[in-house]
Amino acid sequence: MPDLLECGRVLNTHGIRGEIKIDPWCDSPVVFEQLSALYIDGHPYPLEKSRSHKSFVLCKLQGIDTPEAAMAFKNKTVFLDKEEVPLEDGAYFLADILGFEAYDERTGQVIGTLQEVRPSPASDLYVIAGPQGEILIPDMVRQALGESIIGRGQEFGLLQIEAHNIRDYTLDKHRRTDDYPYGGGMGMVMQCDPLYQCWQAVCGGEKVHTILMSPQGAPFCQAKARELLGRGRFLLVCGHYEGVDQRFIDECVDEEISLGDFVLTGGEIAAMAITDAVCRMVPGVLADETSFTEESHFSGVLEYPQYTRPEVWHGRPVPPVLLSGHHKNIQAWRRLQSLLRTRERRPDLFSQLTLSPEDEKLLAQFDGAQ
Repeated sequence: MPDLLECGRVLNTHGIRGEIKIDPWCDSPVVFEQLSALYIDGHPYPLEKSRSHKSFVLCKLQGIDTPEAAMAFKNKTVFLDKEEVPLEDGAYFLADILGFEAYDERTGQVIGTLQEVRPSPASDLYVIAGPQGEILIPDMVRQALGESIIGRGQEFGLLQIEAHNIRDYTLDKHRRTDDYPYGGGMGMVMQCDPLYQCWQAVCGGEKVHTILMSPQGAPFCQAKARELLGRGRFLLVCGHYEGVDQRFIDECVDEEISLGDFVLTGGEIAAMAITDAVCRMVPGVLADETSFTEESHFSGVLEYPQYTRPEVWHGRPVPPVLLSGHHKNIQAWRRLQSLLRTRERRPDLFSQLTLSPEDEKLLAQFDGAQ
């Protein structure tokens, strides 16, 4: 028996000639073009041809000539013979390092053993089992939100951020959290039950405001960040693939939020952006509340331009008013610049402003001088 390696999962059939559609678990789908056979349930199936199709691989197995015959392989794990995939010097198969000890390079101490490598849209997660429990390397969410200002806020006990892996809540032995869409179509859909089990465990019997990161959601804004801050506790669900089963959304999700009119690989980046926007407003996280109350969007206008040393750079001087030391004039200049920037760059925001008499006077003086 050859030395076999898992290389993907059969998602469905494709076409009328009995091709199978595979979700590849390798760095490049081109790997399949090097193979003479695929192994399913321990049986070798000579590979007549394979081709990439978006992020999937379509394979024609010898002797499998109809959709009905190909359907028998649906949801099966696919294996390859390692001998057919030559490695470059220094390269290795992930399966070959399972069980290796992991060290903290700073201290040289063993932190545990590598138990699993989980695929992730951002990067593979190495699961280390150690005395303190499970460690994920890299843990994108915890790493990003555990640094700098937000990280210090957690260290001081001002806020608490938890990240939960939905795969930990699936009952499927292969830790699947997705499946093909009913009615056909491209991609995979996140299943209800793993999401629901995770949601229940996190909520702990309480009603926690639940938000799904979704391109169909309402655009995120500073007003929404302030609203979420007032809730004290909320839960962000990160979507993946082609979306989330609507039944989970109907039962558990209170609202859907989008970062904008574009699509990301997954919802983690969007969720981290929202978390950062909310947590930096927690009292005590920033040394001075004016650090965020004077920023763009907090009060409905864009922030005024900022300058620092040197006074002249590439022939461009700092506006003299900022060097005058006259705080009232500086404040008036900054307010005017915020209004002008908002009027020029974001007329949609400017049209919603309620201008004070002082604001109208500043703009009238500026417009009259032009």
